[in-house]
Amino acid sequence: MRPTRVLRAWATVDLDRTIRDVATPREATGNPTPAPPSGGVSLTVETLPDDAALGARARSVTFADGTAVVVLEPATEGPLAAALAKHGEDWVASYLLADAGAPRRLRRAGIPLTPEAGGPLGPQRLLAGSGRTGPFVLVVRAD
Repeated sequence: MRPTRVLRAWATVDLDRTIRDVATPREATGNPTPAPPSGGVSLTVETLPDDAALGARARSVTFADGTAVVVLEPATEGPLAAALAKHGEDWVASYLLADAGAPRRLRRAGIPLTPEAGGPLGPQRLLAGSGRTGPFVLVVRAD
């Protein structure tokens, strides 16, 4: 499967603080949040639908150069909360945007997937082997 796009996701316990930190040059905060590329701190933030598979609220952060990341905060005591408890704030997931036939091809190749559920980027399936605390890989139907 060749995804058309891959977006990484950062796990946090506080969306608003993380968004503020992302907009501030790393040297000023000392925080390990996703750093603005090439020194640019201009960004666009968009609230996204919840991630049902991970039990998370989501926002996208797009930097001036077009680089985008998803920021996730627990909405339930689900997989994202478990990942944060075990690993702390860090990169936690990759969203692979792919055509509608990708899940079928993955299953044929022996890769187990969860049933389709709503996600921040569209209908998605979690790779069942991702484990309870991540890292998580989600295949998003990008029709």
